[in-house]
Amino acid sequence: MTKSLLLLGGVLPAVQLLRRAQECVENVHIIAQKDDAIIFSKYGEKFLYSQPQDCLAVIRLWITKHAENSQEWLVIPCSEFFVQYIEELRGSGFEVFAPSCQELNTFYDKSAMYTWLGSLGIEVAGFSQLDEQLDFTDDKRYIIKSAKATDDYSAPFKTKIVSEKEELETVRRIIPKNYWHNFVIQRLYKNNQSISYGGVWMNGEEIASIIVRQVRQYPQGITSHTVKETDIEDIKVIKAAIDKISSNVVLHGFIELEFIKNEVGLYPIDLNPRLWGWSNFLFYNYPQIPTVIFDWQQSSQIENKNIISWSNIWRDIPAILKSKNSICLKIKLISTLFKVSKKDFIFWDDIKPEFSAILKKLGQRKKR
Repeated sequence: MTKSLLLLGGVLPAVQLLRRAQECVENVHIIAQKDDAIIFSKYGEKFLYSQPQDCLAVIRLWITKHAENSQEWLVIPCSEFFVQYIEELRGSGFEVFAPSCQELNTFYDKSAMYTWLGSLGIEVAGFSQLDEQLDFTDDKRYIIKSAKATDDYSAPFKTKIVSEKEELETVRRIIPKNYWHNFVIQRLYKNNQSISYGGVWMNGEEIASIIVRQVRQYPQGITSHTVKETDIEDIKVIKAAIDKISSNVVLHGFIELEFIKNEVGLYPIDLNPRLWGWSNFLFYNYPQIPTVIFDWQQSSQIENKNIISWSNIWRDIPAILKSKNSICLKIKLISTLFKVSKKDFIFWDDIKPEFSAILKKLGQRKKR
């Protein structure tokens, strides 16, 4: 049976999967917010909500319309926001390409995740919460991260760096105290490298994976340039962590485990059971992933193209231009991008999503 596809979330990685899915399924639906990049794609039927608190009503209406043929649908979460609604879909008989709801709840709560990883013998960095005091002596800096996403509260930031007590107090004032548990705080060191594992799992079996360095990810949050990791010792540590995780839970779906390497060591900071920013790099290496997911091809036949680097030009060049680097270094960094193995330029058959930010601004001006 050819499955239909429901994508939850409209970020750019979801757009990239949507385009690839056109060759695998005839019917694609998307539930997304009205300002997401995916709404500009010519592919798929969109079901949109205006505010986060409106999302559940849209999901329930969609479930009502399609419950009779629930077995024909595969649901893929593309944003952590939707984890709170997975049970609603599974309980109605839909197949969700993600771990069980109990595991998702742990993965998406960073406080719970760090504690759980530590119980498996995986070394994790210490963390604090907003109600704890921080030591700012000796120029210590900290990064505050949103620990989980819910529809009753939208975090004012994804990450926030604080260097002094006054900055911490400002954050405390803008976040209601009953939501302080939605954030975690970790020490921010000077020499950080972001190294990530990304893979596809089906019922506890790894189908495809790659370990990469994200060149401008941490703490900037720009997931647009990655290169295949070659450090043997780091790869061993990351694979050992994945082995411990997969031995304790049944991994299923898209899985990213993000690590930070600095003067303290190499330790995990995020576990994302969904599409992630550099997932298109995984698709370039394993272009048959969609056909395996939709049961068109045996996983044993999947081919690795062994591509060593990838860049999303549309995100990375602006990130370089906005950086505090010198003009000469900016030119050097941009020229480096054109030497990587695979680059996302313009998808001519579906050109609008990459320019969604510009199109939204133009639309806002017309309304004025």
